[in-house]
Amino acid sequence: MKPKITDNFLEPSVFASMQDLLFGPNFPYYYQSSVSDSQDTEGYFFNHHLYTNGSVSSWQFNALCLPVLEIVKPKMLIRAKINCYPRTSESKPYGWHRDWDNPHKVSLIMFNDCDGAIEIKGHDPIEHRANRCVEFDGSCLHRPWSQTDSKIRVNLNLNYS
Repeated sequence: MKPKITDNFLEPSVFASMQDLLFGPNFPYYYQSSVSDSQDTEGYFFNHHLYTNGSVSSWQFNALCLPVLEIVKPKMLIRAKINCYPRTSESKPYGWHRDWDNPHKVSLIMFNDCDGAIEIKGHDPIEHRANRCVEFDGSCLHRPWSQTDSKIRVNLNLNYS
């Protein structure tokens, strides 16, 4: 399945409100010691889980997930999280992985422009652009690419059926 790329995914005012929250001084991000697997000894990132283990896990679920879920219309939400990647001195790919072992879909909503990317196995890397959504089959291996031109790269990762 070819990834589906949708630019201008959310209404501008809704998107701007989400950006204000995610790039503001009070949004909590939590350190993760590897990007895609435990063998990753150099990479790290920060995340914030919005929905895990069948329930809402963040006070910001409504503000950050509901506008997206109204468009995506999943049958069942598996996980929702915000990813925040720090800048690296040179662009590099992290490890190939699948977010979930069971059949599912992934929607990745990007919140800023930068030279980072997401690469889905068998396809060219997809540039990180503000208000872009990339939808793909969750059984496909994929990996993030680090950015060099922005202090952080922020996206919402939804896993669903």
